[in-house]
Amino acid sequence: MNAEIVNEAQRGKNEGESSTIRRLLPEESQSSSIKDQLRAHLSEVNSMSPVAKITHSASNKLTVREKVGELFRNLGYKVDRKGFGVIEIGEKQIRKSMNYLSTDGELAALAAVPNVLKRGIDISGHENHKGRSFSTVTFAAPVEINGVVGNVAVVVQMV
Repeated sequence: MNAEIVNEAQRGKNEGESSTIRRLLPEESQSSSIKDQLRAHLSEVNSMSPVAKITHSASNKLTVREKVGELFRNLGYKVDRKGFGVIEIGEKQIRKSMNYLSTDGELAALAAVPNVLKRGIDISGHENHKGRSFSTVTFAAPVEINGVVGNVAVVVQMV
């Protein structure tokens, strides 16, 4: 399995919604965005405790890239998720993900990805992800960055 890391911070809680986990909601299509997937499961994700607490100070993208690279190197570029298996996270995927991120909070959220993969909930999956002939699973969890809780979702490409 190969992880394509895409983070989306969503704040807020929806009160009074049910907390059932579904693999693919009827209103989700094979091309629903990670933001749409997260919105569809916001109450479930918000009912969780944060899976990571990150302290981050503003820095340039290069410094963050180096710190994140070191974090993933120390993990051997993989996370073992119980009941799922080993998820490999290559340097190419890390670099590609950095291109999607623009705010300090989004960059800091990269450090939470291993915990989201390991302890987050399965919020969605696509058999034919965006018509590209491969399957994906999306895991999400709340994380705390500098005392502020937000949600991070990570798309994993099945190989």
